[in-house]
Amino acid sequence: QFVFGYLGGGDMPFEVKGNTFILFFQALPVIFVVGALSMLLFHWGVIQKFVAGFAFLFSRTLRVRGPLALCAGAKMFLGQTDAPLLVRPYLQYMTRSEIFAAMSMGMATTSVTVLVLYASILESVIPNVFMHLVASTVMSVPISLAFAQLLVPTGKDESAQKEIIPERQTNSAMEAIGLGMYQAKDVVVGISLSLIVFIAFVFVINKVLGKFGWNLETIMGYAMTPLSWLLGFSGERAIEAGNVLGQKIVFNEIFAFSAITKLTHFSEQDRIVLFYASNGFANIGSIGIVVSAWNVFAPKAKKIIPTLAQKALLVGVFAALANAMVVRLVFDVTDTIKAL
Repeated sequence: QFVFGYLGGGDMPFEVKGNTFILFFQALPVIFVVGALSMLLFHWGVIQKFVAGFAFLFSRTLRVRGPLALCAGAKMFLGQTDAPLLVRPYLQYMTRSEIFAAMSMGMATTSVTVLVLYASILESVIPNVFMHLVASTVMSVPISLAFAQLLVPTGKDESAQKEIIPERQTNSAMEAIGLGMYQAKDVVVGISLSLIVFIAFVFVINKVLGKFGWNLETIMGYAMTPLSWLLGFSGERAIEAGNVLGQKIVFNEIFAFSAITKLTHFSEQDRIVLFYASNGFANIGSIGIVVSAWNVFAPKAKKIIPTLAQKALLVGVFAALANAMVVRLVFDVTDTIKAL
């Protein structure tokens, strides 16, 4: 806010209508801070201790190694590029399945940075929305790890690999901060360019489909209708719910949340279930974000990253749907107990 003023989230100098959130100025700068902080903590040896601690805990519960375990813990609070950046020195040593798992967690969850924005959109139609936002993110971490293992399982040679502790690259704290900031620059630029290009592609495709009375989100909406039926929606409401899910995948979760606020004819339980099914960064634009970020994180794995990113999108979508099914089950059991 100090550097960018109202563009960075400060007080507006004039009256505005609509959403004032600007991704480049209010969300992406966090990457510079996390990048510098991670290199500083690595220089001091703090990150190494956290990695060892998480390795001890999660290797026995989720069966993952230290860097991925720490990434999983951080993913409950940080974004899909911020969390891996926390263990940046370790990323080049990650196996194929670990890279995919980290990508999948990023697609399935959100970030603390945008929770306030989401809450401001949904607070009028979903009571205690902030609690649901946090619960959805926490639930998505283990379920996305499980789905990731189904699609890209750990190989025998990978599971036998020992933890690798990278060598320290810096000689002073100031050098570590500078290196972290400089490395984060490539990530921010890559994310910005990828979002512009991918969203532009969606716009062009929709323009072409519009000549025939269609658009991508409508097509995806009909494709998602059977899944929305499995979530407990029926008839016309299944199609409406499918359209919300289609908007989430084609555009992003903000479009989906805005659509949920218009479904006033849905019950409160239905809106909450649809929220869980729509939450997370799993959308077409995120493929570009993941590819550009991981090309910087793990340049040796450039050839496999685009393929893994597309599969990670599937994990993100199905992790959200699994969360929604759990919530629907809880509602049905609660209603049954009340009826008894």
